[in-house]
Amino acid sequence: MNVRVLIVDDSYFFRRRLSEAIDGKKGIEVVGFASNGKEAIELVQNLHPDVVTLDIEMPHINGLEALKAIMKKAPVPVLMFSALTTVGADITMKALEFGALDFLPKNFNELAARREDVIEIVTNKILALSRARHVVRIRAGDGESPVRENRSSDMSSSDISRGKVQRGQTAANEYSSLSKQISRNTSDLFMKTEKPAARGFSDKKVGVMAGIDVEQAVSKKENKAAAVDDLKWKDVSFSSFARDLQRKTELRKNSSDFHNFQNSFNEDGKTRQQAHAGKFSQKMIPGKSEILKTADEKLSDAVTKLDVGIMSRDELSSLMCIKHNQPFVDKSLGIKEPVQNESAVKNRKKAYSLLVFGASTGGPAAMFSIIEHFPADFPIPIIIVQHMPENFTRAFADRLNRSGKIKVSEAYDGQELQPGCAYVAPGGMQTLVTRINGKYIIRIRKSPEELYYRPCIDITLGSLSKIYNDRVLGIIMTGMGADGTRGAGILRSTGSSVWVQGESSCVIYGMPKSVIQAGYADRIVELEDLPRSIIEEVCGR
Repeated sequence: MNVRVLIVDDSYFFRRRLSEAIDGKKGIEVVGFASNGKEAIELVQNLHPDVVTLDIEMPHINGLEALKAIMKKAPVPVLMFSALTTVGADITMKALEFGALDFLPKNFNELAARREDVIEIVTNKILALSRARHVVRIRAGDGESPVRENRSSDMSSSDISRGKVQRGQTAANEYSSLSKQISRNTSDLFMKTEKPAARGFSDKKVGVMAGIDVEQAVSKKENKAAAVDDLKWKDVSFSSFARDLQRKTELRKNSSDFHNFQNSFNEDGKTRQQAHAGKFSQKMIPGKSEILKTADEKLSDAVTKLDVGIMSRDELSSLMCIKHNQPFVDKSLGIKEPVQNESAVKNRKKAYSLLVFGASTGGPAAMFSIIEHFPADFPIPIIIVQHMPENFTRAFADRLNRSGKIKVSEAYDGQELQPGCAYVAPGGMQTLVTRINGKYIIRIRKSPEELYYRPCIDITLGSLSKIYNDRVLGIIMTGMGADGTRGAGILRSTGSSVWVQGESSCVIYGMPKSVIQAGYADRIVELEDLPRSIIEEVCGR
């Protein structure tokens, strides 16, 4: 069955090029075109497309107003195309809040020059959105208050959830039955397809780990150490590290973004030795000559001395707890140790020092609905790792900051974590946390080109596990792929808690499902219950 797409854009050139790029690819059928918002509203009601691609800047009725009308009259998954400007980024965040499920930067040159890469990215986005479980509708008469509404609201939660997941249920109760189902039939979102060469975009339709029974694969090999070595880099975020230098050079030459925003990160003017001179875990000890400096001056000096070059493979291995002879089925990573029952979760009394969210497709709208409920005196810092390009994370943070009582900002290098504040991981980079002079400091690092996600949830979670031990509450939310699974396992191995968003409220269930499949989830909570559950867990209210 074809996925029917309506293309909405005021540029005839863009409509034509986009249609040529996607029509007939992977079962996608372009069923209509609209050149302005008014036509789009009419055609959505007449053609009933499965997905709408919607430009933001159009005459008569712009994309944002058209989106609001579409969500009121005939809700449908919408993929926005946004200009690479500050204004465009801010409007895009509004669109995500009001119902659009995802977006791509709009760049005519990239569409013309790197057609195959763009086709792979756009078609995968469209296919993913066509399977989205719900869209966001606007309350009638209230254009500024988006409300989430399930498209299958006439069905029970157990009917909607293929894994029969109930709200608030622990992962242990679901793990046995769901893991068997996943072993037989992996999700459509984990279908094995070629990864696009493009760098920097989140939610590529990849599934390196999909359907792999790691324990079985290891047991079949006589040389288990070799088997572990074969498997340990086979991850959505790290699979490219096994390639040799020649392959890395080819990748650097041939890969591209939709808008090529990563080029400024390829070279920093340092030699390889200079870039990797410091280790992330290096302990900074002030010398005797610094004894008269203030605490803030000492902290500033220590931060300045830390490595700011591109992360090395050794650093990544350390963050991900990958040892030469340690398989991922080792109990130290949490597999085979799911929480046994709901009461065990509720009765676990622990003091948290950090809350961290990892999200991808559908994440922005979900985060808006969570942050607005947090009190101004929320007692711990919050880190939000949302798959998003560089030009858009600041606008995302600004939008979140206006939606609730807590302070939200885009994270920057050297920033000290404060209670009651949320920090959005900047796009195109990797976000880590280190401890210096008793303070928790954000480190923003340039990402190796091999890393698929920028920011990468796994990297951030691995970093947190090194300094917070068992005092992190990690929540993996809606999104395609498996980013966050390995990091969740590392958090669990240090005693921290991992929750996942429930299936019926996810736009894309790939990331939470992957965590459940691995046995790393302590608890499954639907989106509408997350704010209350988090406040109860962290604040004891």
